[in-house]
Amino acid sequence: MKYAITGATGHLGQQIVAAIKPLVDPSDLYLGVHTPSKARAYQQQGMQVMAIDYQQPERLKAFFQDSDVLIYIPSKSHDSYSRVQEFENVLEPV
Repeated sequence: MKYAITGATGHLGQQIVAAIKPLVDPSDLYLGVHTPSKARAYQQQGMQVMAIDYQQPERLKAFFQDSDVLIYIPSKSHDSYSRVQEFENVLEPV
């Protein structure tokens, strides 16, 4: 199974990755991050890392491709309109 996790380098994302890591093969973890350089340790452990932007649906579609499980962690945007648009962009390619 392929597990796609957004926000993997954030506070909640790191906790989720730490919790799931002992349960699945690292090559089955696909981590969507804003800044790939913050995810080097994950890459060194065999996890796949991809830069994503919630405002670019095509990049999200590429990230979600062939995923069996999606763990979506929203961005820190506090503007309701931005958050709704972000969520719609995440749902569109799924």
